[in-house]
Formats: sequence, structure tokens, C-alpha cells
Amino acid sequence: MDRVWQWAWDRYGARYTWALCVIGFLVSLAVYLPLFSLPVIAFEKSDRYVEAAAVTGERREVTVMFVDVRDFTPFAEANTAEDTVARLNALFENVVPAVVDAGGQVNKFLGDGALAVFGAPNDLANHSDAAVSAAVLIQRLVAERFGGELRIGIGINTGVVIAGTIGGGGKLEFTLIGDTVNVAARVEQLTKTTGDAILLTQQCVDTLASRPPGLIDRGFHVLKGKSASVQVFGLVQESDVRVTLTH
Repeated sequence: MDRVWQWAWDRYGARYTWALCVIGFLVSLAVYLPLFSLPVIAFEKSDRYVEAAAVTGERREVTVMFVDVRDFTPFAEANTAEDTVARLNALFENVVPAVVDAGGQVNKFLGDGALAVFGAPNDLANHSDAAVSAAVLIQRLVAERFGGELRIGIGINTGVVIAGTIGGGGKLEFTLIGDTVNVAARVEQLTKTTGDAILLTQQCVDTLASRPPGLIDRGFHVLKGKSASVQVFGLVQESDVRVTLTH
């Protein structure tokens, strides 16, 4: 290539040689620039498609489970940040596999708690049974791992949600929207009042293929933000110690 430019320089002089360089550069841009632009264009179109698809979501029946640590604030105040994080990670090491093995998905970590869903984004037969089985396993694993040093509350509800990805600006995440989620969160908080480690709503119990042993009717309760009372059931295992808590 150097010989070509030297020949052009000797034959035509500096002006024509530089003109040839500019022409070669422009030709290279015309040939290769579209090849580099294609992935960028495809990515931008893909982002627009994903964001457009996320607007609609999908209506489906699922079972939602909230898991929360009892009396976590005093523990965090009395221990270092490193110890607090280690305690949460140890808890979630039990929660996540139990949920996934039952066919569910941990949708979000919420400080000292977690939100799990059964039946979205993938279909799951008997999703309420799967959620209850996961809850029982989580309770047992936590008791074995921590003894009385860490206690949890679990609220489970079944109903229709809008499931889909939401977000913008290049950040999207799968989420659930609907009153079903809110009720599950309130029922988990209700465990502090009833003293149960696991509480199920009537809607969840009605969809169970088989009612588990230890299911006890805890009656109707008015949940925060709800006008109508909700019937809940405690799920008591043989090793459970039911304690009424005041907060």
C-alpha cells in the first residue's frame, strides 16, 4: 500500500494524492459504517419494542407470598451493618431455593423481606399449593438454621394481577400490580397480631387442590386500606409455638 501512495505522489504530486486519500476514506465510510450501525439500530428498535410491550402487561391468576423478618429493627440497631447483611443473606439462602424448587420466583427483595410469586411469568399448575409447600419448607428451614434467634412471618394470597415489565430509560423489571399483592402484604403484617408464622387468605385456601394439615380458621380481619374484612387461616406445624405479639 505504501508503494501505491508513493507512486501517486511521484506521478501526480501532493494535491492529487491527498485528494485520493480523502476519496478512499469516504469510500471506506460508505462501506463499513452501515455494518457498525446495524447493531445499534437493532438495539434501539429492540428497546422500543420491549417498552411498548411492557405497557400492556398480562392479566393472570397467581399466588403471592410475602416473607418478612420479625423484630428486625432491634437486631439491626444492636449489630453492625456487616452482621445485619450476613443475617439477611443467610435467611435468603433458605428462602430463594425453597421458592424456586416449588416452581415460583422471588420477584423482589424488600429490605428484611421478600416478595415471591407462583404462576407468573410462567404458568404453574396448582400454584397456591406450591406456595403453601414453599412456605412450610421456609419456616422449617429457618427454625432449623436460626432456632429462636430469627423468626419470620409469611402471608399468602391468591388472585388476579397484572404481570409484566415496567420501567423506562433503559431500566425495566418484571413486576406484579393489583390488589392481590396488597392483600398478601397486609396478611403478612397480620401475622404479628395472630401470632402465626404463616397466614393464608380464604382466596388461597379455596384454590388449594388439597388442604394441608394444621389449617386453622383465624376468622375475619379488617386489613389496612381495605373496606371489607378478609378471612384468614393459620397454618400451624407440630413444632410451632404460637405467640400473640403486640406492636
